[in-house]
Amino acid sequence: MSRAIRYFGTLGAVATCLTPLVASSDPVVRTSATATATVGYERNPFLLDTNRDTGAASAQIDLRPQVSITDARASGVIQGFYNRSQYFSKYGGNDNAGVAASANYQISPRFSLNTSAGFSTGIIGNSNGFGLVQNAVSTVVPGIDATTVTTPGVLPVATNPIVGNGSFLPGETGINPVVPGGDVGLIGLRQRRNTLNAATGITYQPTARSTWSANVFGERTTYPGLRAGQFVQDFTSYGGSLGYNRRVTEALSIGLRGSATRADYRSQGSSTFYSPQGTLTYRLSQRLTFDLSLGASFTNASGPFGPDRNSTIFSGSANLCRSDELTSYCLFASRAPGISGFAGTNTTTSIGGSYTRRVGQYSTLSATASYVRSDFSSRLVNSPFVIGDQDTWVVSGTYSRRLSERLSAIATAQYRDAAYANFSPRADISGRAGLSISLGRTQ
Repeated sequence: MSRAIRYFGTLGAVATCLTPLVASSDPVVRTSATATATVGYERNPFLLDTNRDTGAASAQIDLRPQVSITDARASGVIQGFYNRSQYFSKYGGNDNAGVAASANYQISPRFSLNTSAGFSTGIIGNSNGFGLVQNAVSTVVPGIDATTVTTPGVLPVATNPIVGNGSFLPGETGINPVVPGGDVGLIGLRQRRNTLNAATGITYQPTARSTWSANVFGERTTYPGLRAGQFVQDFTSYGGSLGYNRRVTEALSIGLRGSATRADYRSQGSSTFYSPQGTLTYRLSQRLTFDLSLGASFTNASGPFGPDRNSTIFSGSANLCRSDELTSYCLFASRAPGISGFAGTNTTTSIGGSYTRRVGQYSTLSATASYVRSDFSSRLVNSPFVIGDQDTWVVSGTYSRRLSERLSAIATAQYRDAAYANFSPRADISGRAGLSISLGRTQ
């Protein structure tokens, strides 16, 4: 399937998601767009494993349009992004793009329906400038109100600011929008990845304190133009989840959820995941919230090289977030299984935090730091390269200052490093500076 077919197919799914809203008698439509242009230097922009000089300066443009539609019973958003880095030496140009839509329909006082669809394409391992989520635009996991998802590049599912979608099981983690993770073993291939995904779900609230939710999801991931000797596999993943949540007090909610996901790989073999978990959300104060999920994940990888591998791991996540008028921060930790493009499974353990502070009336400082450890296992690809542990570190800081109502200046610095079982590429140290303009209106 060509990239154009995938793109226009996604637009069709997007239109289907939003048709009831557009047909509404009195919808409120908000349009906005952000365009950012920067110049900078990156020491190793693709985290390549080579002894050659990998540093290069580049110019980058990042476009992020958004349209949101709301009426009395529904809300929806369609978002897109296009990012191009033009390197002045060594690499030429690099394009990343995507489009996604999500919608929430209140069918009745007790039932609501959620839908989402998206397509993204991008180069794995590219730093992508200001730490924006690679190969991703905001989508809604069924059970999460579409109106809460308004920031391009920040998802209500666990994603990776290095490699993008596919980091965790779809719909598996929904409480932390900043946890990194993912298929870090693919970093350094400089390989393009295309991802097409869709999900739909229903939420039922039998009482004011109880909520049931169920969803189904599917994703197709391909790696076009693979070179000889590369062991990456296209795959199709699909599954569903069921959850129950009860508000015990005004501050405390507890629940249970379970999911099942299967991935079928291009040539042969498959991976299957089952994950039951208990959940807890506790509001410690008006500004401080703690989220916890604990459980187990049962995985199976089957393929031609060796017997099936079955494993059981502890999985879960913990998130502590605080926000006030000037400052917001989140601390997080998570452990979860995931699908590997090397036709197997990975177990990803993440820890880190994010911090944002408004300085005066016009300026903002933000910082993020994360450490990710992934253990990869495959019975589907006969290569020792894909078996082992990978460690990834990312630290970044950004300063922005509003110059006018719509124009801002922005500067960022970032450190990224990765260590693998069999090699360790040179760390990437980068800095960028430029201007960002925001446009928007309501009708």
